[in-house]
Amino acid sequence: MVAPAATAPTPSSSAMIEAVWAFVTSDGNDANWRGPWLRSVRQLTDGPWGVGTRYESLYRFFGRDEAVVVELTEVDPPRRLAWRQVGAGSLAVNDGRYDLELVGDGTRFTVTGTIAGRGVRQVLDAPFARYLDRAGRRQHAQLAAALRAGSVAISE
Repeated sequence: MVAPAATAPTPSSSAMIEAVWAFVTSDGNDANWRGPWLRSVRQLTDGPWGVGTRYESLYRFFGRDEAVVVELTEVDPPRRLAWRQVGAGSLAVNDGRYDLELVGDGTRFTVTGTIAGRGVRQVLDAPFARYLDRAGRRQHAQLAAALRAGSVAISE
């Protein structure tokens, strides 16, 4: 069963959509606003990033480190960035996307995803999806704080 994961609240920023896009797509900012679960991110493929680019993310969940390799499946600046997990991992399905849209004089940022465990771990899909939803809300608050610190005004 595929369970929805982390459809997080959508803070609105008075910053231009391009500024929010630049912030959330910068490798150096990921661990800043996606922690404490995300420890690091590194690009695995050479060259500029785009569809097909692969990244390895090191996460810490429930006291255990796990490296997850994802491949970008859609890049539509400054509106959408989508990815899917490739290779082995605890999850059989781990797809997600960032959507940015202009709302009034601000930018709405939404994270959505789907997950599905492997084998008997599928019984944990629904509880893990709820955990990811709470984590997503915390990450959105951290994103708002990081944008504020970078002189990008944001209201939640």
